Amino acid sequence: MPPRVIPFGRPMFGDAERQAVLDVLAGPTLTHGPRVRAFEARFAEITGAPHAIAVGSCTAGMELVWRSIGLGPGDEVIVSAQTHVATAHAVIMTGATPVFADSEPVTGNVDPTLLESLVTPRTRAIAVVHYLGLPADLDAIRSVAGRNGLFLLEDCALSLGGRYRDAHTGLIGDAGCFSFYPVKHITTGEGGMVITRHADLARRIESMRAFGLDRSDPAARRHPGAYDVVGPGANHRMGELAGALGLCQLDRLADFLARRSANDAVLVGRLRRIAGETGALRVLGDGSDSAGSHPRHTDTVDAPGRVNRAAPPAEADPRRPARICRSIVLSDRLVPQRDSIIMALSDAGIGTSVYYPRPVPCFTWYRRTFGDGPAARVPVAAAISRGSIALPIGPHLDSTDMTAIADALGSILCGTRA
Repeated sequence: MPPRVIPFGRPMFGDAERQAVLDVLAGPTLTHGPRVRAFEARFAEITGAPHAIAVGSCTAGMELVWRSIGLGPGDEVIVSAQTHVATAHAVIMTGATPVFADSEPVTGNVDPTLLESLVTPRTRAIAVVHYLGLPADLDAIRSVAGRNGLFLLEDCALSLGGRYRDAHTGLIGDAGCFSFYPVKHITTGEGGMVITRHADLARRIESMRAFGLDRSDPAARRHPGAYDVVGPGANHRMGELAGALGLCQLDRLADFLARRSANDAVLVGRLRRIAGETGALRVLGDGSDSAGSHPRHTDTVDAPGRVNRAAPPAEADPRRPARICRSIVLSDRLVPQRDSIIMALSDAGIGTSVYYPRPVPCFTWYRRTFGDGPAARVPVAAAISRGSIALPIGPHLDSTDMTAIADALGSILCGTRA
């Protein structure tokens, strides 16, 4: 019998999405249309955002945010080292310089105790990533940003549905950017969304995503030529086909999130058992034996760059994750065999990924451009990259698939130990 095929990710489209696309194709409007506007309004409603601006990708959204605040050469942005390269590329495209912050070992999120030491007179902003859908420690991060007058951007590419205290991710900072790539929580094929509490920022992004026009929507013009160019911009618009898909996908978001959460609970329970029996791995983001939780702390700063962790008060974890996958980190002994373990899982029909193959400052272009110093300063992120394997929990799977993944992994690890 061929092995059971368990893809890492798969777009979940049904009759509603297919009909929505056909409806767009049957009409005359492929861009600047009502479906994108409706998608923006529905996204704002679901997240609680005062403003939502649809764009061509999450990367485009981040670059538009940076350009809208005038980021440029000579400026620095503190960036999570453990992220997709797009987070740093968006800074690079403005001419500014990313300064990389290392990760917490338990969650993979940026370590907020390191941020203060990275602030210089050139620092303009912090770009924080909610790694694998687990919100970062936004209380501590926002505190650093506030003390130093820094703009705070949340890269929410993996955290649609995630919340911190009473707010959706993307609304604790000044802006949040989401991705609708095919394996994300919802997909429009390609696409992204920027949310913000600031009306002036939203207006600038809306203009810059469409060539810097003062009336980017033709429906708002008295006649076809009734517009002015009020600043530089590019074509980062979302089209009607993507907007139609997005509207349908938002109708299914609650179900998608519930299925991911249920799958994650089954998988994590079995992974804990494997970890306890073999000592071959740890479950990333599974601190204190509860999925994604950790004790809260009260931070005090007694010197630049040095943060003291006081005793944790009795407080519930403020994070509500929206996990995109579940990563394990292999024991040091097995790290050299990581690729062969991935291939063995593939032979068993199980799709995996790696989030991410290297911390951003360790990629060739970044080392060539900025030297080895930034790479040497992110040892925790580097260890996660070397030893991690991301396992699927998407809504295209069920509890039977989770059991199959864990059983296959356990068998492979036992064979590796032998």
